[in-house]
Amino acid sequence: VGSAKTTLAGLLALGLEEFSKTDQGQTYRRVWHVETGDEEGIEILGTLGKFERNQFPCPLHEEPLRILPVGIRSEVLNWLNQKISSQHSGQKIEPLEVDGNACPRCDDIFEKMMRRYQYDWKMVLEKHLRVKRMIFSKAKRIGIAGVRPKSEKDQDASELSGETNYASLATFGDTVDPRTFNFRGHFEAANRGLFHADEMLKAVLGFLYDYLGASQEHRIQPKGFMEIDIDEVILGTTNSEEYEKLKQDKKMEALRDRIIKINIPYILRVSGEVKIYRKYFSPQRQRGKHLAPGTIETAADWAVYTRLEESQKASLSLRDKKRLYDGKTVSGFNNNSVKELHKEGSKEGMSGISPRFIHDQISNAFVSEEAKTCVNFFTVINQIKEALPDHQHISSEEILKKYDARLSLALEDLDETLKSHLRAAVVGDIKQLEELYARYMDQVMAHKHGEKVKNPITGQEEPPDTAFMEEIENAIGIQDHNEFRTKIMNQMAKRARQREQDKNIPPFDWKSDDRLREALELFLFEQEKNKINWEAALSRRTLEEQDQIKIDAVKERLMKTFGYCEICSSEVIAYVASILHRGEKAKKK
Repeated sequence: VGSAKTTLAGLLALGLEEFSKTDQGQTYRRVWHVETGDEEGIEILGTLGKFERNQFPCPLHEEPLRILPVGIRSEVLNWLNQKISSQHSGQKIEPLEVDGNACPRCDDIFEKMMRRYQYDWKMVLEKHLRVKRMIFSKAKRIGIAGVRPKSEKDQDASELSGETNYASLATFGDTVDPRTFNFRGHFEAANRGLFHADEMLKAVLGFLYDYLGASQEHRIQPKGFMEIDIDEVILGTTNSEEYEKLKQDKKMEALRDRIIKINIPYILRVSGEVKIYRKYFSPQRQRGKHLAPGTIETAADWAVYTRLEESQKASLSLRDKKRLYDGKTVSGFNNNSVKELHKEGSKEGMSGISPRFIHDQISNAFVSEEAKTCVNFFTVINQIKEALPDHQHISSEEILKKYDARLSLALEDLDETLKSHLRAAVVGDIKQLEELYARYMDQVMAHKHGEKVKNPITGQEEPPDTAFMEEIENAIGIQDHNEFRTKIMNQMAKRARQREQDKNIPPFDWKSDDRLREALELFLFEQEKNKINWEAALSRRTLEEQDQIKIDAVKERLMKTFGYCEICSSEVIAYVASILHRGEKAKKK
């Protein structure tokens, strides 16, 4: 449910439209033509309208060569293929092939024109058949069509295969005359292209038999009319429950045999999940309310957590697995590890929370009493917690506990994000970070090459400051210091080689590696954090002027760098201050 099946079908249709506009995607259809004033020809065409009475396009926009009688097809195709080969000598050209019968309407016109010209088929084609370029269009129902689910009493087979045109019946007087039939069914409209049956297995049994004939024999049988040949891709979308029911229905063995099943799992990359919600909650759609940074990311984190399975690798946590799937680096794992994890969790993404549920809760947060002018992560989390017990796909207490535990993981990730934002805002001075990075890298390079470092104050050559390097690395819990330093140096060398090929690639700096950036920020943060009265910030009481200046500076950086507003920046400072306060109390104990 909510895995973007219909969206994917729409993108396939859009791709077909765009491809038909290219040279490679050239497609042609036939149009019958008679001269203006040729009343006999107009009667044969059966065009009753006031406009374009002298032209009639094939209602199934068929391949023009299909109109050729079966007896002369091979001779004409051989001649055409020889001509094409001589014009494109040396190139591999697929030979023209034509099978199937022309649509009943065009076949009827051809037969009557043949009688008119004493069965001279060349004259019929020369005088009355035109070939025109066809651009597929979902909006105009040219080569692309679809049907949406309806209640059983509203489903009508004529929607799929067409029906008698009673206005024409009064003129031509026979239901089997092709001129009295309306070829506007979905199957006819999608001929030579794509037909999408949304919630296909919710259709009544009679509809499914129509799909069977269309897919198996490439023919449809409208009520009270002759068979019609069609050639199209039939794309059906449905939910897992309906498909499982179909598998149990012995009456539908023939249809099951014609189905190629493609699972559409939920997204397992947080960055991809975020894009879904950004589409609906962009600044242009927020209608005067601010959405705090990290809100969508936290909801996306939780959604992905609910879809992941615990790894059999004891050293890999669920958090690290999520990071690997999102293209992030995790120590001890590489791209091959990701492939192994996908094989291990072959059913990942086929269960969990749908994007639709998350979308609804963010929407509810926007209209809740909590969100006056700013919607933040806590408001959304509260909405999720309130709605989760009533979620329709939570069938047991065990699943509810599992989703609650995964929500705790997402909140832990949120804490780290907020601390990272506040840490960057407290450090603030980019120049300090750049200087610290330069000093650290000097020490690392000297250590790796067995060299000494010049003391900037005394000017004396000194051994690398191992304690300084380890203090920075310990900030992010690095266990193997040499491995970390080697990795950083390899990244620097790789970036240097890339820059030799492309000068537009930026040089390696303190922001290039996430772990290094975090370590440098934490190191500076530990030096700067004691200069701020966090206990006062937590209580939100009136601060001393000097303290207020420092807090205001942090708020301004949060707003400028990360997009917080006046309200949510204050909430982040208070929230992270409480975390720091708890941490300090725990240390004292």
